[in-house]
Amino acid sequence: MKTMTIALLCVLPAFGLPAIGWAQLAEPIRLVDEDLPHAAPAIGDVDGDGTNDLVVGIYRDDPYTGARIRWFRNIGTNASAIYDRGEWLKADGRNASVDEFCHTGAGPQLVDFTGDGRTDLVSGSLECQLKVFDGMANHQFAAAKTLQYAHDPLKRECRYNARLYLFDWDGDNDLDLLVTRMQKIWILPNSGSSLEPNFGDASELVLRQKDEPAFSSSVIADWDDDGRQDLICGLWDGSIVWYRNESNGVHPIRSNDFGKPAQLVGPALPRLVTLQQRADTARTEGTAKTERPAGHVRITVVDYDDDGDLDLIVGDAWASEVARDQQPVPDEAEIAQRKQAREKESVLRRRLEELKLLPSAETESEQQARRRQIEEVESECAAAWRQANAGASFTRHGAVWLIQRR
Repeated sequence: MKTMTIALLCVLPAFGLPAIGWAQLAEPIRLVDEDLPHAAPAIGDVDGDGTNDLVVGIYRDDPYTGARIRWFRNIGTNASAIYDRGEWLKADGRNASVDEFCHTGAGPQLVDFTGDGRTDLVSGSLECQLKVFDGMANHQFAAAKTLQYAHDPLKRECRYNARLYLFDWDGDNDLDLLVTRMQKIWILPNSGSSLEPNFGDASELVLRQKDEPAFSSSVIADWDDDGRQDLICGLWDGSIVWYRNESNGVHPIRSNDFGKPAQLVGPALPRLVTLQQRADTARTEGTAKTERPAGHVRITVVDYDDDGDLDLIVGDAWASEVARDQQPVPDEAEIAQRKQAREKESVLRRRLEELKLLPSAETESEQQARRRQIEEVESECAAAWRQANAGASFTRHGAVWLIQRR
């Protein structure tokens, strides 16, 4: 069992905050001691026990199993979380996953999307698609449904690196869609309902200049507790900024509703660190470990400890590389093993393609059996692929951090 790390780390200054009584941010605390490449955290009650769990979307680590989601069950309380060891979050009996790549991973959010009083799991996916895993009565999740919502111009611009976030933007009690990619953030209002969403034309909300660090994620929250919803954004350099809602209404509707961004957290590590560079990393069992949130951060804003103040949950992403002159040279046995693994993967891949061909007639029990076979063969393909690519000099990393209000 792994618990929340208590050791205090480097201070992250809260630059640019107005004097609102609790403007300071505490030092970052690493929440779970697990390497989570391209970590995208979310907080919510997964198993219906009344305590908020931690779920983390990660980068896909092989071509077969997709970008998956780790679930850390809270066996403590909401005021003092203690997390059990991570496990893969399931949907329809399989590991919940989405198709993502190119500096992205799963981006989970726990919301009642369908309006039935149950917590659903949603995530962005490749080509800016929204995946919805319906919550079921037994606190399990159904298989993913793909919502087709975006018009072609947005889909072309947001095929890769898009972050999706659901929120009631206009106060009409359904969830609208916030889309974040690189230099822009769009809003897609939902003109339908919870059961039949209809996301309309995208309107540009916030624009970064090309010489400024790009957006990596954005969420909506009342950061300064003035009753109006603000925009909080993570950036590719690891920093976090706050766009204050300066409109007369609770819900920001236009781009000019926001003031200039104030920096909450300063920039952090570069995206690539050579393992032999010891200045900002510690080498542990062959992997580098950061001492503070690194780059390409994805954020959640929540009252983490039930003290009435909003806190930041930050997932980061970075890569490590073994210097060329330090890379081990494989011996003949290792070369033969990798070749054998590639041959095995090729055979398994053909078997997987056969299993995925939908038969003309199939009973429900036959369909379930075929799905189980597909998952088993996918796991075997993934294992063979990892063995064939063992010894890669470039590896991805990530962690989840808590930054509390001081």
